[in-house]
Amino acid sequence: MAGPMNPLPTSADDPRLRGWYHTIELAPGITTSDAVYDLRPIASRSGLPESLVGKTVLDVGTADGFWAFEMERRGADRVVAFDIARMGESNVLPRYRATLPDWWATSENYCAERFWTAHAMRQSRVEYRTGSVYDLSPETIGTFDLVYCGSLLVHLFNPLEALIAIRSVTRAMAVIEACSTDPAYNPVDEAFPDQPLMKFGSLDGDGGEPGRQCMYWYFTEKALYDMLVYAGFGAVEPRGQYRITGPGGGNCPVVSAVAHVGQGACPSAEGPVSTTGYVRLKAELEDARAEIAALKTRLHPFEGLGARSVGTARRLQRISGRFPRIASAVRKVAGRKSAGD
Repeated sequence: MAGPMNPLPTSADDPRLRGWYHTIELAPGITTSDAVYDLRPIASRSGLPESLVGKTVLDVGTADGFWAFEMERRGADRVVAFDIARMGESNVLPRYRATLPDWWATSENYCAERFWTAHAMRQSRVEYRTGSVYDLSPETIGTFDLVYCGSLLVHLFNPLEALIAIRSVTRAMAVIEACSTDPAYNPVDEAFPDQPLMKFGSLDGDGGEPGRQCMYWYFTEKALYDMLVYAGFGAVEPRGQYRITGPGGGNCPVVSAVAHVGQGACPSAEGPVSTTGYVRLKAELEDARAEIAALKTRLHPFEGLGARSVGTARRLQRISGRFPRIASAVRKVAGRKSAGD
C-alpha cells in the first residue's frame, strides 16, 4: 500500500511538489506547484455547503485529495476519500490497454502517494478507501450525509451506473461535477438549452489513439440533471457551468448540480433553468415580435389583392405559428427562474 513521500517535503521548492494533479496547501508556506488543476478559485461554485459540521462525507475519485481535505477543513466529522487502488482498474479501452506495458495494470494509483503526503503534512484525519465506483454500496462502504464526485464521469464507460451506485450510499445530498461541452467551440447548451445532450469522445484530443486520454462523456446542464433523476435522486439544483484550470495546463469547462435524496416527487421533466437558454429564448421572442409587426405592416396595403400578398401572408403565418411556442418557453423558463430565486 502506498504511503507518504519519505522524507516529507520541507520546502516549497522541493521538486517532488511539482506536477501534482491538484494544487494543495500542504503546510504553512508549502503548496504544490504546477499542478494540472487549481480548484481553490472555484471551491464555492460547485454547491458544496460552506459548513459541514456534524456531517459524514465521501469524496469519490479523490485523486490527490483536494476535495477531501477541503471538506475536512469545512468541519466534517468524518471524511472518506475513495479512488481506485491500481491503474488497471480504470476504464481504459481494450485497444489502448493493449499498447501499455505489462506492469501498468498492477501499478499503484500514482495519486495515492501524493494523497498520503498531503495527509501527513496536513495532519489530516481523512480516511482512504479503494475500489470501483460501480461497487459502491451501503455494504461495501456505508452511507454518508453528503457525497462529492468531481469530474469523474467523463472517464467512465457507464456514468449512469456510477451515479446509481453513488445514490445508494447518499443519505441526504450529493454534489456532482461533470466535464461539459466547451461553449467556445461547441455551444450545445446555448443552442439546445432544454435538451439532455452529451458529446462523446475527442478523437482530436486523443491524437489518433482513441481512448488515450480516457475521456468519453461531456455533459450539458440538462443531461446531468436528467441522469441524476434517472439515478434515483429527488430534487436537483443545477449550479451552472464554469471552468476549472491550473498552472499545469488544465482547462476544462464543467457543469455541476446538487442532488437531494427523498425531497418531493420526481423532478419536473422541464429540467434545469439555463441562463444562456433563457437569454436566447427571450431574444428569439423579441425577434419574432418584431418580425410579426414588420410583416403585418407590409401585408396591410395588399389585403384583398390576391397573389401579390400570398408570399408575405405565408411568411406571417409561419412566424405567427412559432410565436406561441417561443412565448410559452420564455414564460416557463422565467417562472422557473423566479421560483429558484
